Amino acid sequence: MNSFVLMGEMSRIAAGICFLMVMSLKVSAQSSSDTTTFKEIVAFTTRGVNASGARYHIDGCRYLKNGQIHVDERLALQRGLLPCSICLKDRSKVLPILREKKIYSKKVVFRKCVFKTKSGAKCERPAIEEYRYCKIHEGRGKKVRK
Repeated sequence: MNSFVLMGEMSRIAAGICFLMVMSLKVSAQSSSDTTTFKEIVAFTTRGVNASGARYHIDGCRYLKNGQIHVDERLALQRGLLPCSICLKDRSKVLPILREKKIYSKKVVFRKCVFKTKSGAKCERPAIEEYRYCKIHEGRGKKVRK
């Protein structure tokens, strides 16, 4: 009976050693395939300054401020954060995702004509696109003041 217990313990130890060897091979294969280097970065939200929302900074960035949260760059990219304009120049060489340029269309905004009469009444007509005046008062904007 002692020999059966001893053989059971030996088989458990052997299985544990085999498991550790297989896991070490997986880890070394994963680390050799991962060629991009990630630095520790700082993430924060710009809160309305940019239309896109959130940015992150690398340690040497001039926009880096004290008291910001330190996160891994992979986590920041998974959360959808983009590097700031200064950090983008450095990181776009390493990360091909950042090289893609995203184009957003402008919102169509209804603007009123800015013409005012001598009495102070404002024109209620819509302004021409990319211009400040309506079709009737278009010539008013082209006058040169002397």
